[in-house]
Amino acid sequence: MAKAHELVEDFNDNLSDTTRWWVFGDAREVNRRLELPQASSTANSYAGYTAKATYDLTGTAIWVELVRAPRMGQARLRAYLSEGNELSIGLVDGLLRCEQQVGSAYLVFLTLPYDPEAHRWLRIRERNGTIFWETSADAGTWTTLYSNPAPFSVTAISPGIFTGTYQAVASPGTAIFDNLNAQETSRLRRVEERRLSARGVRVEAAELAAERRHEEHANNNDEV
Repeated sequence: MAKAHELVEDFNDNLSDTTRWWVFGDAREVNRRLELPQASSTANSYAGYTAKATYDLTGTAIWVELVRAPRMGQARLRAYLSEGNELSIGLVDGLLRCEQQVGSAYLVFLTLPYDPEAHRWLRIRERNGTIFWETSADAGTWTTLYSNPAPFSVTAISPGIFTGTYQAVASPGTAIFDNLNAQETSRLRRVEERRLSARGVRVEAAELAAERRHEEHANNNDEV
């Protein structure tokens, strides 16, 4: 069985690959990212991706970049074993939480205020029978928020990303994810996009100036 980190998705093709993912809700790949909008009119509204295949998490990790957090509701990275059994790290109503669910019973290990810079990257890692819930600002240096013995076997889990509301919320917003088990590319991409955008503005301005009608300039003999 493939290791969990081998499931790599950068969302750059702007297409939901339904051969790899169970796609639910209004999940969509746009702007080379995964956008998960949340409805405000229903009590339970969820969107996201869950891998169709299973992967071995032992000795490795899954991670994702949370580019934008929703205003309310949930936005999580999870290692899904079966209905009612999973590990997760992410947001619930603006708070970062490290959790596990066993037999449909939730256990929240840690809750702290969400920092969009320090907690930009979320990771679930396993080593020697212990699960580590971790965050990072740059996907280079990781901070372990909590660790606990694995509550079940993680040799066949399905990585997933999801967002949602468990009650009606006015304007909960959209969660944006990028770089699942992939190297950090979005910030470099934003710099490149700004550079190309600035060039495009200059080119457009020059073309507009060249197309303007210019009056004929008659020689009034000033030089003479």
